[in-house]
Amino acid sequence: MNWPHWWRKAQDLPKPAGDAAASAWEGGPPYLGMKPFGEGDSEVFFGREQTCGELVAMLSERVSKPDLLIVFGPSGAGKSSLLRAGLLDHLAREGLPGIPEAARWPRRVMSPTEDPLGQLAVHLAALTGGDALAIREGLRSRPGDAHLLFQQASMTESEQGRVVLVVDQFEEIFTLASKARDDASAHAFVTALHAAATTPTGPSRAPAALVVVGVRGDFLDRCGGYPPLQESQRAGVFPLAPMTDSELLRAITGPAGRAGLSVERGLADLVLAELRASGSEPAAGVGVLPLLSQAMLATWHQCDGRSLTIAGYGAAGGVATAVQTSAARAYSLLSGNQQALMRHITQRLTVMTVDGHWARRRIGRTELLAGYSGEDLTDAEAVLDHFVEQRLMVADSEGTIELAHDLLLTTWPTLAGWLEEDREGRIVLDQIQERAAIWRRDTGDT
Repeated sequence: MNWPHWWRKAQDLPKPAGDAAASAWEGGPPYLGMKPFGEGDSEVFFGREQTCGELVAMLSERVSKPDLLIVFGPSGAGKSSLLRAGLLDHLAREGLPGIPEAARWPRRVMSPTEDPLGQLAVHLAALTGGDALAIREGLRSRPGDAHLLFQQASMTESEQGRVVLVVDQFEEIFTLASKARDDASAHAFVTALHAAATTPTGPSRAPAALVVVGVRGDFLDRCGGYPPLQESQRAGVFPLAPMTDSELLRAITGPAGRAGLSVERGLADLVLAELRASGSEPAAGVGVLPLLSQAMLATWHQCDGRSLTIAGYGAAGGVATAVQTSAARAYSLLSGNQQALMRHITQRLTVMTVDGHWARRRIGRTELLAGYSGEDLTDAEAVLDHFVEQRLMVADSEGTIELAHDLLLTTWPTLAGWLEEDREGRIVLDQIQERAAIWRRDTGDT
């Protein structure tokens, strides 16, 4: 068979051998499924090397030409992974071109959630040692002075640096924060980010922060509703293009090689063919990476010794059914009571946007489990742990839980059916939850 050029390139990837291979990656499965890559996953983050270099170069331009940097692309293009395992990992290791000391600058990642100002205040409090509630109120009343807080936070030992702030899933400004009916908070949040990224501070008269905003492409136009973001768009945005065939091949074979696994000849060819057949071809860029990673994770679970095989890939369901097969299998392993609780849990982990679409909702584990007791509490905790272990939910270091990807809302028939059945009731439930969230925020009751 005449193998295509991208397959030949994939064969040239370095592959550890023997015991060295087995010890090259000790982090469990080298594929993350729908879970985004984080800084700690950079060892198995393949395929975006050139794109990461281009993003680093564009960010370095913001040092001398201050402004927010907006990164946008379709759902499933890998924005979160690029920002975390790509950009932030590069900064930690090498700094910026010509600025190696940038490796010592404080780095933070946040998402807006229903309360973007509150989330920003939490991160600034962690950096400055201040009180989060007091910082939030200060940001709300004087968002244009946010650069002063960032200046305090940017001190590294005895030198003045910059805070590198990545605001991931910025579309939550529109899907979650707008649901909380707190437009003033959202506008103050954007104003604060812009002030931090553009206002001269300190003896160097340089802004105290480099701010990178990651937003889904279908929300980019709505960013123009905020005047500071209009300026940032004019300064230049970073479009995240779909991965090429050769990049996708690195994403398939690279993690396997890092973990000391071989990839059966023809498997990568089959995966790409099924990506195209599923309607998620690279040219479309919609859902490619989570589908790919989930399919490879499921194949890893079917691993034959030290090799990922075509037979294992087929047994795992392949790209076409990777998400729904994995979710259905995880769900089938729950007890009857746990399955009933799963429906209640997903109600809390989803929200209907103002335009009638479903979106994921991030929520604290403690808040999510509130109201359960006895056996129900034990089972609810088991459900969360099980779905996090299967990488269908994501738990972060701050104790929040969310579904791993938007694809679950549409490609897992069980969940999609629950959402459709609950549509009318959820409108009322969401209103109650929003009012409760506003009350807790305004009273400081966490």
